[in-house]
Amino acid sequence: MKMRVYFIHVYRRHWEFYPDEQADDTLVDPDADTAQKGWLPWLRRKITRTWQAVERPRPDGTKSRVRRILDTLNAKVDPTEPMLRRFRKANEVVVTYPSGISPQYARRRLRLLLLNKTATHRRWMIINAMMLPLTAAMTIVPGPNVFFAWNGYRLLAHLFALRGGQRVLTAQVPVAFLPSDELNALLEPEERLIKPLGQDVARSIGQKFKLPGLVEYLKRTGSFVSE
Repeated sequence: MKMRVYFIHVYRRHWEFYPDEQADDTLVDPDADTAQKGWLPWLRRKITRTWQAVERPRPDGTKSRVRRILDTLNAKVDPTEPMLRRFRKANEVVVTYPSGISPQYARRRLRLLLLNKTATHRRWMIINAMMLPLTAAMTIVPGPNVFFAWNGYRLLAHLFALRGGQRVLTAQVPVAFLPSDELNALLEPEERLIKPLGQDVARSIGQKFKLPGLVEYLKRTGSFVSE
């Protein structure tokens, strides 16, 4: 699977990497093989069963409240995380960058991002692993143990993001850097030194390169996207 990533200049030294699509291999797998052994398949099956139970409607409205809480928590997840998880299964990564900069700069920024993110995911993976016994003892009566499911879900997410980032850092997957005159013209590097990327320009980039959700992504990463 070839994965495309775009290097977007937002403001001065502020850049973001944006994948061509936000699709991600789901951590909840209803078709998981129950014969698989080991803690990872077991944890994934437990998470899947809990998520399925939460999705079933309940007359007292408990399901909808729990679902809203989980959706709120999920919305606060680092938006770069799905990209790192996708690196785990990519056969090749192609980074498209503005032709006005050097490929060495784009390569260095990608490496710095991955070093930072893998360190964060490793730290939180350890924290979530240490919390498993505590969350396993917590239950919502009469519903499923969503505390354990969420904690396990985050543990798997951090593990897969860590593995994906490490694949790129250790050159287990080839990474090509492709200059783009069109991206350079839309971003106007000289203009970005003066004022941040506007939403109209971000939308134009999204339409040109078929990058849905680019504006929202930049907002979630804390980028300077002006009105």
